[in-house]
Formats: sequence, structure tokens, C-alpha cells
Amino acid sequence: KNSVHLIERETKEAFHQDFCLVQATAYNLAEKYNTAVRTSPLLKSTTEEAKPPELRFLLCHVYTITNDETKEEKGYLVEKMLPGKFTKYNSNNGYVKGVSNGDNNTHTIELASGRVKLEEFIQSFSH
Repeated sequence: KNSVHLIERETKEAFHQDFCLVQATAYNLAEKYNTAVRTSPLLKSTTEEAKPPELRFLLCHVYTITNDETKEEKGYLVEKMLPGKFTKYNSNNGYVKGVSNGDNNTHTIELASGRVKLEEFIQSFSH
């Protein structure tokens, strides 16, 4: 990842390091969130097929590569590549699946506390 607004090398390196720190923090918070969901009696699924989803964040790393000829260093922010198809549930610009743009293609899960839209359950982590 690279911001189009960042030009100076030190600023890019700081951006990459900060991004990795935020991802690591989100990873740890998601683990705590998943534990809280698994142990909450009100969030127990009433069916085996529709369990509350686990949230996952990827850890990322910054690799610095040095050009042997020019000795110029360049940093790369990398994450594990995940095969498959994924659903985007929200974005930084306010999009929320099931709410934004009249998107009504929602799924529900039945919990001890009642029926919950899957999108709302996942969105709760963002708040």
C-alpha cells in the first residue's frame, strides 16, 4: 500500500510502519472481540449452520529492498495473499453494506438474543 499523497522517503516509511501498527492493533482487538462473542450467552447461535462469524485481520510487514547498482532502498508493504472471493462490509468513506446505496441483500443469523443481520453483527466491530 502506498499513499498518493506521500512523497518523501521518510514519510513513506513512517506511513508503512504506522499502517502495520494499526493492522496489528486491529488483529489483537479482533481476537478479543471473537473471544467475547464466543463466550457471551446472548450471542450463542440457535442453529449449527448460522454461527456468528469470526473476524480476522492480516498482519503485514515492511520489506526494504536495496538496488545493488544504485544502492537506493525502497520499502514495500506486504500482506499474505488470500485466495477466494470476499465481501466488503464497510469503507473509510462511509459505505456500510446493507445500508448504503439501498443495498438490501442481507443475511441474518439467529442468536439467543434474537435475529441479527449479519452486516450489523460485523459492523459492530467497527464501532
